[in-house]
Amino acid sequence: MSTNRRFGILKYVLWAIAEIAILRWFLWSVRKRIPHEIAMSLGMLLGVALYFQTFVQLIPMEYPTWGKSFWLKTISWVLLWMGAALALGSMLTLRFKGRPTSGWEHTTQLIETGIYRWIRHPLYLAALLVVTGASLLRPAVMTLALWIPSAACFVLAAWYEDRFNAEKFSNDYRRYQSRSKLLIPFLF
Repeated sequence: MSTNRRFGILKYVLWAIAEIAILRWFLWSVRKRIPHEIAMSLGMLLGVALYFQTFVQLIPMEYPTWGKSFWLKTISWVLLWMGAALALGSMLTLRFKGRPTSGWEHTTQLIETGIYRWIRHPLYLAALLVVTGASLLRPAVMTLALWIPSAACFVLAAWYEDRFNAEKFSNDYRRYQSRSKLLIPFLF
């Protein structure tokens, strides 16, 4: 079997494994009826498909020549790296300052420091940056078709998690909401 054929098979296997894992998370979220987990996992399903289409081209296609622009590629990589750095920093902050009961996300302490001082959901912003960067790296109708619902799911997940946290942390969270933005510092 040639190296190209093995790589071709491997990329589909990796994509399938990632999608199956996220699909299990999505189904668990649906069974538990946790709206922000449903929206996030659905956004991740679409985002992983977008990522694999961008980086390993699950469906080979010609991309428009304007998508080969140096500046567009540079912006894409900056967004990808910013998203990765923001995700790592946010997860570490949740883990060490949020006093989680399980994993790193289910915190028992309201965090209002670091990036959380300005935005309430930096992990969703990180996901938005990554899927936006990936979609700009190889702009086409297919990447746009995956980006739009994926981005919408991340915004919806942030909105649902806001409601969840308002119930969990009550008045403290409502005061925090009045001092911070949902996803984008100083804007939204």
